[in-house]
Amino acid sequence: MDLTSLKQCFPVVDLEEVHGKSSFCVAAPGNFEETMEEVEQLVKASAKEREFEKHRKKHLMVEKFVQPQKQKPGLQVLDHTFVMWYLERPKNREWKECVKELAAFQSLQGFFAMYNAISPPSLLRNGHDYMLFKEGVKPMWEDDKNRKGGRWRVSIDVQRKERLLRTDSYWYELMLAFIRGDFTDDAEVLGIVVNRRAKADKISVWTRDANNKMANKRIGNELKVLLDIPNSESMVYTRHEVLEEAA
Repeated sequence: MDLTSLKQCFPVVDLEEVHGKSSFCVAAPGNFEETMEEVEQLVKASAKEREFEKHRKKHLMVEKFVQPQKQKPGLQVLDHTFVMWYLERPKNREWKECVKELAAFQSLQGFFAMYNAISPPSLLRNGHDYMLFKEGVKPMWEDDKNRKGGRWRVSIDVQRKERLLRTDSYWYELMLAFIRGDFTDDAEVLGIVVNRRAKADKISVWTRDANNKMANKRIGNELKVLLDIPNSESMVYTRHEVLEEAA
């Protein structure tokens, strides 16, 4: 039976939109509305997939889903592309298997879209982390760009007043400073991390070269001012190679 004969007996739907070439779906009598709903979902899914693959290069770029405001049609492009990662602490799994890339962004609008789409660190379960790094740097000590570096770490004790609010505030302020390149030695800052822990949350700034003492000192001082950390609280800088030996 040819297509013309089929059309005389059954409803026929052209699926060219879905496959990009001429093809057809035949719906049995009484099921036409149901079939059309399924076809509509197929069309939508296929269109989204084609659009996603068309724009995607390496990361899921947030900007592809951001509609600029009419009064500000241009995106405020940042100096770097940034990648947000998420770590669910391993349970009988390799650490690397638990690190997931969430999304990437390269504009201020992309950052806010991502920030508003995910939970704040205070809502993460204990043992889970967010990690924001410049593109090309993996959030692990073993990465070649991190091997010679280290990190500044700020702890927020569980007993401290408004601890969770402070964790969210620290993380937000640090993210903004990081993506805008506010640190004097921005080239030395590779990434930032927030750890949710039972005894104390931790905020970290990862730097490129642990031997660049002057740059690391400036970064530490600026971090202290940025987060308004009192002199009574200590900040610690640790080399990654020492952490690796202790791991």
